[in-house]
Amino acid sequence: MKFLILVTVLLAPLVSAADICRTSRDNCEGTRVCCNGIHEGQCCNLGATVRHIRYTLPADSRGRSWTGNSCQGEVRTFPNRHAGTSCHRPANPGGRSGKWLRGLGSADEEEGDVVVEAHHSCAEPNTLYYEGEDGLEESAALPGHLSADEVLEALERGVSVKTLIIQEIRE
Repeated sequence: MKFLILVTVLLAPLVSAADICRTSRDNCEGTRVCCNGIHEGQCCNLGATVRHIRYTLPADSRGRSWTGNSCQGEVRTFPNRHAGTSCHRPANPGGRSGKWLRGLGSADEEEGDVVVEAHHSCAEPNTLYYEGEDGLEESAALPGHLSADEVLEALERGVSVKTLIIQEIRE
């Protein structure tokens, strides 16, 4: 038992993951689509340009956002000292992709990026968070037949999450 606890404690820092989300409203409010459990160094494509990106990061890490897809274009970095969620404003005209890295980095960080794991391709959002009928936050797997843009546009038009999920099952 003590060995299992020791191994768990030693390996925990090696398997850190984060969440990177696009939200439907400014200031990281509203419905969000997220790359949940994204590994360090893996890019998350968020779709259309957004003015804010929501990051849930481990302590002593940094978030990075780009103006283009696939972590290309102008980059903006922010340090994250404590584990938790923060709302980040990307460079103008807005962000389309992001990733996170260990360490706080420096103010003089180059625009080039550290390749942490070359086998990772860019991730697409995999989870949808929305307000349920009871007013509480609920989550669902992002329907695979729709992009993050299409899901958020459908929800803005009044299509329910249940309808989107049912369409996924039928197809």
